[in-house]
Amino acid sequence: MNIGFTTGSLIKGRWTVLKKIGQGAFGEIYSGKNIINGEQIAIKVEKVDTKKQVLRLEVAVLKKLQACPYVCRFITCGRHNDYNYMVMELLGDNLSELRRRQADGKFTMGTTLKLGIQMIQSLQAVHDLGYLHRDVKPSNFAIGLGQNKRNITYLIDFGLARRYVLASGEVRPPRDSTGFRGTARYASINSHLSKDLGRRDDLWSIFYVLIEFAEGQLPWRKLKDKDQIGDMKMKYNTPELVRDLPPQFSQFMKHLKSLNYEDRPNYVFLQSLLNECYVSLGLNESTPFDWEVATQAQSSTQNLSIINTSMSSLGVPKGSGMPSPGLDNDQQNSNNSNNVIVNNQQQQQGKQPYSTKPNNLYHSSDQAMGNDDSPQPQLQRRDSASASVIAASSEDNKESNGSWNQKTSPRRDTKGDLDDHSGGGGGNTSKHLKAKSSSHQLGSQNANNNNTPHDTKIDISNQHVKPSAKCCSSKCIVM
Repeated sequence: MNIGFTTGSLIKGRWTVLKKIGQGAFGEIYSGKNIINGEQIAIKVEKVDTKKQVLRLEVAVLKKLQACPYVCRFITCGRHNDYNYMVMELLGDNLSELRRRQADGKFTMGTTLKLGIQMIQSLQAVHDLGYLHRDVKPSNFAIGLGQNKRNITYLIDFGLARRYVLASGEVRPPRDSTGFRGTARYASINSHLSKDLGRRDDLWSIFYVLIEFAEGQLPWRKLKDKDQIGDMKMKYNTPELVRDLPPQFSQFMKHLKSLNYEDRPNYVFLQSLLNECYVSLGLNESTPFDWEVATQAQSSTQNLSIINTSMSSLGVPKGSGMPSPGLDNDQQNSNNSNNVIVNNQQQQQGKQPYSTKPNNLYHSSDQAMGNDDSPQPQLQRRDSASASVIAASSEDNKESNGSWNQKTSPRRDTKGDLDDHSGGGGGNTSKHLKAKSSSHQLGSQNANNNNTPHDTKIDISNQHVKPSAKCCSSKCIVM
C-alpha cells in the first residue's frame, strides 16, 4: 500500500515529512520534523477507507496511557487528504534490530536481564491503567533517542491493545473464543488456543522474548505456520525450555503457569528474580547495555583514527617511538581499548555457560534471525492500584472514540527517537517512537495461587525521566 506521503509534504502547516521508516499490517510510518521548533517526530498514517480501522483505536488508547512514563508521547492526530494520521515522539532502534546487530545474534545475559526488568515495568504500568498490549515482541520495544535515553526502553504499537476491566473496575469475564491475537513467535499458548487473553499472556510473551535474547533463537524459529508453532510451544512448555539458562528463568516460568485468566501477576517477584540473577553476575547500575559497549568501542576507533591522521600531518611515522606526543602509548591503548571493553563486558555479563549439558532444543547450525523480530538505584515498589482505581483511570469509553483532532498532549516535550512500528500489531518488524521514563512504582497485589512474596524489595536499574503527570493509579518514585 502506498500511502502517498512524500518527502517534503507539509501537514497542517507544521509537520514536514522526511522519509518512510516502517510499514505494518495496517499503515505506514514516516519520520518528520516540526518546522516551528525543529523537534523530530514520527507520523503514523492510515487510509480513511481502510476496511480495518486501527489508528483511531490506537490514538484512543495512547491518549489514556499518557500518564505512563513507558509509552511514547502522543502529540496530535487528524486527517490529511484521504488519510488519518497520528504524530508521536520519535524513538530510536527497536530491540529486534539491536539484537540482530550483535555478532552472535544475541544479547549478553546482563543486557537480557536489564531489558527484562524494564519490559516488565512497562507492562505493569499499562496493565494497571486497565489495558492489555496483546502484541508484545522485540520490535515493539524501542530505546529512546538522545544521550540520556539510549538506555531506556519504551513499549510501542497499541494497535491490538484492549481494555480488560469493566467500568466497575472488575476484570471482564473471559469470552469463549476470540481467535488468535499477537505475533506467532511470541504469543502465549492461550492465544494459539483462541482463548481470551489476560495480563499473564503479555508476560508469557516477555518470557519468550527473554529466552530469544539470551539464546539467540527459540526452538520454533524456523516454523511459519502458527498452529505448528503453538504445538511446539506446548511440547516445550516444561523447564527443559530454559535448562541452559539461570535457575531464575525456571522460577519465572513456574509463576506464569500458576496464573489464571483473571489473576494479577506478581510483577515485583518476577523483577526480583531477574534482579537477583543480575546481581549474582557481579553487575550494577553502571554496567552498560551491549549497544552502549559497541558505541564506546566505535568511539575508541575513531579517536585512534584522529590521532593517526594528526600525527601523519606532522610527518611523524607510525611506531616511530617519539616520546613528545606519547604516540606509542596512546596508540597502543587505543588499539587495545576495543578488546578490553568487550572482554570486560563478557566477563561481567556471564558469557560462561550456565550448564555444560548439550542443548537439544536449539540447532547449532541455525543463524540467529527473525521474521518479525525481532537496578540500579534501590527501588521499593508498593502495591497500590485497586480495581476501582484502575477503572477510574481508564474509564470513558466515549473518549475511546476520541475527538480525532485532539490538542497536543500536555506531557512535556522531550526529544525522542524512532523505531520500526508494526502498524496495528501485526507480525511485521517496524520502527517506532517512545517517551518519558521514570520508574513506575506499582505493587504486587498478587491475585494468583502462587505463594510468592508480596512485598519483595528489589534493586532495579533504570535511568529515570521525571513524568509530567501522575502515573497510573499508584505512586511513582523518581530515583
